[in-house]
Amino acid sequence: MNKALDFIKKQGIDTQDIKTQQYSINPRYETTACEYKSGSICPPASIAGYTVQQSVFVKIRDFKLISSLLTGVVENGANSVGQIQFAIDNTDSVENAARAEAIEKAKAKAKSIAEAGGFTLGRLLEISENAGGMNPYYSRGVSMDMVGAKEGYIAPVIEAGSQEVEIQVTLRYEIQ
Repeated sequence: MNKALDFIKKQGIDTQDIKTQQYSINPRYETTACEYKSGSICPPASIAGYTVQQSVFVKIRDFKLISSLLTGVVENGANSVGQIQFAIDNTDSVENAARAEAIEKAKAKAKSIAEAGGFTLGRLLEISENAGGMNPYYSRGVSMDMVGAKEGYIAPVIEAGSQEVEIQVTLRYEIQ
């Protein structure tokens, strides 16, 4: 894992974007074949070794690096890579744009309803908002083994696609 983490850092990933999420060491037991006979005792299982697991979260901000990082970490010792997730770091500007669009659409709809009903809109009394948030995309885990990496395995192209940020607004007007 240290070798894989060194590789990630050498690719320009900031240490603040690398976080250990899980680390465990568990014994691996070995049992011996034993034919049970009356009065005999079979030997207990013995520890044959240990299994170490470490999960690391890596935030990749440059999408051009994704495939080479996936391949590189496997070539440098990782034997499981997965849980790819796409998210927007700073949603403020995206939410502000969505909010402005939602308000414009709500104004147009209110005006249309007022015209259809034979009245006019007065002053705006209230604006309320329901931010639906983002719908992040989670891909299925990608799993690559060391043997494949050493034989020149090339990671698949990972496409980020797009995300939707949803803001719902309610406008309340006086009517005349």
